[in-house]
Amino acid sequence: WQYSFNAAYTLRATLLLQIRLNAGYSMKKQELIESRISVNRLKSDLIDLVLVIFSIMAIPSLAGSLFRIPLLGFLPVMMAHIVLVLVLCSITLFRKRLSLNFRSIFLITFYLAVGFLGLWNFGFSGNGVIVLLTAIIFSTVIFNQRVGAIILIILVGYILILSSLVLSGHIQFQMDIEEYAYAGTAWFTFLTSFLFFSIVLIVVLGRFNKFFYNMVENLEEHVATSTRKLTKASQAKSEFLANMSH
Repeated sequence: WQYSFNAAYTLRATLLLQIRLNAGYSMKKQELIESRISVNRLKSDLIDLVLVIFSIMAIPSLAGSLFRIPLLGFLPVMMAHIVLVLVLCSITLFRKRLSLNFRSIFLITFYLAVGFLGLWNFGFSGNGVIVLLTAIIFSTVIFNQRVGAIILIILVGYILILSSLVLSGHIQFQMDIEEYAYAGTAWFTFLTSFLFFSIVLIVVLGRFNKFFYNMVENLEEHVATSTRKLTKASQAKSEFLANMSH
C-alpha cells in the first residue's frame, strides 16, 4: 500500500512539473508570436510615418526642382517628379487600406525611381546618390540583409552602365555642370534633400533601436524569471526524490 501511494505521488508530481513546463513553452511561443506582431506593427507605423513625411516634404522638393526651369529648362525628369509626387500623395491618403508589403515595396521603388532619374539627368551633381543610399538602408531595415544586398548589386550595375554610357559620349547631361554647381537653386535643392533623407533615417533607425533595446531588456528579465522558476522546480523535485529514497 505504501509503495502504491509513493508511486501515485511521484506520478502526480511529475505530471505537475510537465504541465508547468508545457505552460512555460506555450507562453514563450505566444510571446514570440506577439513579438513578431509588434515588429510588424512597428514597421507599419514607421512606413506610414515616412509616407506622411515624404508627402509633406515632396511639395517644397518639387518646388525646388521646378525652380530650376529658368536655369535648365523643363526636363523630362521634372515631369517624372510631378508624377511621382502625385502617386506618393495618393498612396499616403489610402495607406490604411494597403498592405504592409505593398507600402514597403512602393516606398523602396519610389526611392529607386527618384535616385535613378537623378543620376540619369544630373550625374553626381544631383541628389541621386543620397536617395539610392537611403534606399539600400531602408530596404535592409524593413526587409532583411539579402534584399539590401540585392538592391546594392542592382545599383552598382546601374552605375557602371550609366558611367560607361556617359564616358563613351552616348549620354550627355542637359546642363552646364560648372554653372549648375554655382547655382543657388541647386544648393537649395541639395540642402533640402539632404535634410529630408537625414531626418527620415534618424527617425526610422532611432525607433528601431529603441524598440529592440526595450525588447532585449524584456527578454533578459523574462529569462531571469524563468531561470528562477526552473531552479525552484528542480530543487523541489530533488527534495521530493530525496524524501522518497528515505
